Amino acid sequence: MKVISIILTLVLVPLIFNVVKWVNYNNYELKHSDFIIKYENNKVRIMENNDFKVFIFNQNSDFRVVNGKPSDCTFYLNTNFFDKENNPIGLVVIEGKRYSDRINRGGFLYVLDGKTYVSKNCPLYTDHSTQAYLWGISNGQVNNRLINMKHAKEKTYRNLVGQDNEGNTIIVTSRFGSMVTIEEIIEIGKEYNMVNAVLFDGGTSLDYKYSDGDYSTRFKSLPNWLGFLSGYGNPTTYLCVN
Repeated sequence: MKVISIILTLVLVPLIFNVVKWVNYNNYELKHSDFIIKYENNKVRIMENNDFKVFIFNQNSDFRVVNGKPSDCTFYLNTNFFDKENNPIGLVVIEGKRYSDRINRGGFLYVLDGKTYVSKNCPLYTDHSTQAYLWGISNGQVNNRLINMKHAKEKTYRNLVGQDNEGNTIIVTSRFGSMVTIEEIIEIGKEYNMVNAVLFDGGTSLDYKYSDGDYSTRFKSLPNWLGFLSGYGNPTTYLCVN
C-alpha cells in the first residue's frame, strides 16, 4: 500500500501542478487593483493587491543568507536556483564563508558591513551573498532581452527582489493563484521605483514567510514532502531578515 501511495504521488503531484498552471495560463488575467497596506512597523511595510504581495524593508533591516529553511527569522524567501542534486547555482556566502562559486550571469543580493545591496555585480568579499540566475532591472534599465525570451513569457509563481534609490529593499511575490510572466512582475517593481532588481527561483519552489508576533503571512508552492516525492526538489538557500 505504501508503494502504491508513493507511485500515485509521483504521478499526481506533477499532473495537478501542471493542470493548475495550464488553467491559470489560459484563463487568469491580472486585475491590477490598487495596493493596500496590510501591515507596517518601524522596519517594514507590507502591501498587497489581488495578484502580488510587496514587502518594503527599510535600509536598517538586518539581512543575511542561510542554508536550509530558517526557523529564527522574521522573514524568509528562497533564493538561488538549484541543480538536480539540490546544490545552489551561483554564489552563496554565509558569514564570510563561500559555499558555492558564482556564475557569469544574473545578479546578486549581498550584505557588506551591515548594508544590503542588490546589483548585477558583487565584490570579491562580502559578509553574505546569494546569486540570482536572472536580472530584471539594472541602473533603472529593464532587461528587455530577458523579457523577450520564451521562458520569461511563461506564467508561473515568481518573485522579484530589488532596491530603490533610498536603499530600501523591496520584495515582490506572487500570491496564491497568481501566475505571472517576468514582464508582469517587473512592472510592479517599476511601480515601486526599483533601480536594481533580480529574480530568484520561483515556480514549484517559491517559499516565503513573514511573522513577527503581530502579523503573519506565508506561501509555499508545494509542501517539502511533495516536492521530494515528485522530484521537483526543495530550495536549499534562503534570504533571511531578522
